[in-house]
Amino acid sequence: MVGDKIKKQASPNDKLARQQYLVADPNGGLWLGAQKGTISYFRDGRLQTTSLTSPQGPVDIRAPFVDSDNSLLVPTSQGLYRLNHGQTDPLQQRQWLALP
Repeated sequence: MVGDKIKKQASPNDKLARQQYLVADPNGGLWLGAQKGTISYFRDGRLQTTSLTSPQGPVDIRAPFVDSDNSLLVPTSQGLYRLNHGQTDPLQQRQWLALP
């Protein structure tokens, strides 16, 4: 993007065209998620892409969201992932589920 104009439009074969989720963060960036485990972050004209995988292979992404600490939490077919400050961490159930 340049100002409020799109510099490049996505074509059907472009990575951006296959994104299924779009999540804004408080810093002016956009998270883009594709169903088969690809998460991209777009900010200041730069696009960074990360692939989420498990021992079973690529994961299906389901409705990612930005948490109160500005982490991206990504529910997937293989569990919950957290992306924050360039780190990608699969979270174990005991890390995100409060047990009685």
